[in-house]
Amino acid sequence: MQPKVSSKREAATRVREWPCVRFSRIDVTKPLEVALFITWLCGLKEPGDLRSDPDDLVDPEVLVETLWGWQGAPRKRMAKLCWQLLVKNQAAGYFDQHFTYDLQRLEQQIANRVHLLSPIQKKLNWVLKGFQERRKKDHFIGQGSWGEEWFLPANQAAYVRKHLRRAQPDLIEETSNYEDSLHYHRMPYFELASEDPSRIYVGEHAGDGYAKVWIEDRHAKRHPLNHSEFPFLQTPGTGFGWGYGGGGPSALAVSLLADAIGGYLQIAERMRIAFVEEILVPISWAGPLKLTRKEVIEWLRTKNIGSVELAKAANDADKLRRAYQEEVTEHKERMAQIRQIGGLRMQRFDIVPPDFESALYVDLMQMFERAGWVLHCSLCHRPVPCDRSPRGNRQRARWLAGRPIYHQWCFLEFRRKQKRMYWAERSKALVFRASERRRARQRRKRGSGDAKTRHTGGD
Repeated sequence: MQPKVSSKREAATRVREWPCVRFSRIDVTKPLEVALFITWLCGLKEPGDLRSDPDDLVDPEVLVETLWGWQGAPRKRMAKLCWQLLVKNQAAGYFDQHFTYDLQRLEQQIANRVHLLSPIQKKLNWVLKGFQERRKKDHFIGQGSWGEEWFLPANQAAYVRKHLRRAQPDLIEETSNYEDSLHYHRMPYFELASEDPSRIYVGEHAGDGYAKVWIEDRHAKRHPLNHSEFPFLQTPGTGFGWGYGGGGPSALAVSLLADAIGGYLQIAERMRIAFVEEILVPISWAGPLKLTRKEVIEWLRTKNIGSVELAKAANDADKLRRAYQEEVTEHKERMAQIRQIGGLRMQRFDIVPPDFESALYVDLMQMFERAGWVLHCSLCHRPVPCDRSPRGNRQRARWLAGRPIYHQWCFLEFRRKQKRMYWAERSKALVFRASERRRARQRRKRGSGDAKTRHTGGD
C-alpha cells in the first residue's frame, strides 16, 4: 500500500502502482489476495488519491476512475473482466446484481476458480522476466543509456502483440456527470405502484441472470416494483435478487418493505439486514419469489413494529409526498426533456480489451509507453516505471551509478528488513542485552511506583 499524499510536492512525485505489476506479485492461489486485488482495482485500497484539500494535486488517471463506470474506467473495467472470468458469467445484469465490495462474499464467489489466474500470471511474469534479462544485457553494452528506453525479447514481444491485437481502440460513451447526478437522485419516500392492501410480490429469474419483481393486485394485474435506492436509474422491476446476500437482495428488501408499509423508507432501511437474512436468503435463487403483503406485515410485527407504528409510518409518508411533490415533479420533467433530446453524453477515446488477460497487456503497453524509462526494483525485481519527473531522474541516476532502486512500497519493506536485521545483530551482544534488562527493570519499577501513587491518591 502506498503512503498518503500530504502535499503538492508529494502528489507530483508520487508513483502509482500499475495493475500489471501488482498482479504479477500477488499469490493467485489465495482467493483473499485475488479479492483484495479486485477491490484495489476499484479504488478501495488507494488512500489519498482524491482529497478534499484544495492544495493537493488531483491525479487525472484517478479522476477517470472516479468519473467513469465499469466500461469507461480502465482499472474498474479490468476488475469487472477479472471477476467475470472467475465467476464464468459475462452477463451485464449478473454483474450488476452479484458483484460486491464485501471481501468475505467476494472471496466465496471466486474461491473455486482462482486456478484460472495461475497460467495468466505465469505468462505475465515470463514477459517481465524477459524485459529484465534484456535490461541486464543493455546495461553491459551501454545500449539502454542512449538507445531504446525499454525492450522486450522476440518471443515475449510476439505474445504481448497477440493480446494487444485482440483489443481495439474505441470511442467510449457514458451519460454526462449532470445527467448521472439526476439518475442517482434519492427520493425522500417510496412511490407506490399499487395501493391494493391484498397485493402480492412475485419475482422470476431470467436465463441471463436478470431478476424481475412485480406487484400483483387482486385483479391479477402486474405493476413493476420500483427501486428504492435508484428510482431514476434502475428500470422499475429490475436490480433485485434473492437466495443470497448481496446488493440485489438488499435493494429488494428496502423496496419491498417500503412498499408494504405505505412508502416510508426509514423503517425499511432499519429492517433491511434482518429481512434479507431471515426472508430472502432462504428462498432458492433458482426458484421464484412469492410473498404477500400480509406476510411482510406479520413479519414486521415479530420485530415489535405494531399497528400504531405502521399507521404513523404511512401518515409520515403521505406528509413527505405532499412536501416534496413539486420538487419530484420538476425532477421528472427535467429527466423527460433529457430523454427527448437523446440524453447528455460524455466521450473519450480508449483501448478496450475483450478479456482480463488482454487488459493486463494493454496496461503493460501504457506503462512502458508513458513511463519513458523502465528500470527494475532491487527488492521484487519487477518494473519500476520512471517518468521524467525529478524523482524519476534521481532513480535513473542511481541505476546508472549501480545503486539500488525500489518501488515506494518495496522501499518501506526494505527499510523494515534493515531495522529487523540491525536489532537482531545488536541483540547478540551480551553488553547490549544486559543494558536492556536493566532498562526493563527500571521501567517496571517506575510503572509499579506510578500505580501505587494512583492507588493511594498521591501525597
